Amino acid sequence: MFITSNYKKEYLNQIMEIVADSLGEFYGPDLYENLSRNWRDGFIVSTYKNIVVGFILGVIPASTESRILMFAVKKEFRGNGIGTMLMNSFIERSANIGVKKISLEVRVSNKIAISLYIHFGFTFSPQIIPKYYSNGEDGYQMIKYL
Repeated sequence: MFITSNYKKEYLNQIMEIVADSLGEFYGPDLYENLSRNWRDGFIVSTYKNIVVGFILGVIPASTESRILMFAVKKEFRGNGIGTMLMNSFIERSANIGVKKISLEVRVSNKIAISLYIHFGFTFSPQIIPKYYSNGEDGYQMIKYL
């Protein structure tokens, strides 16, 4: 059974591995710790038998907006509804504090993620964000209004 909970420091190394493997990005441990303080309920982790299998990390940049900064599920656990569970939790937690808009960025090549976001009611912003990712890939900004 998959369990969701808020981020805990003991999850850090596993989350960093998921980010490197799934997102191709490498961030120092301080980034996660600092972001976790921005909005504790916006850093949701899914575990299975004490193994981190996915997470979503969001912040509150404005009183009526939340922003998803990272969202990933371990490759071997995809297709089990973990991403849906995490996104539903994030949307619910955002709504519960009065958020009216959720935004995120996604690689233009990530068709699976784009499809998931569209399923959840996210729409594209008008412009592509050139060279948004560390490897130079462009990104889309997507927005969902609550």
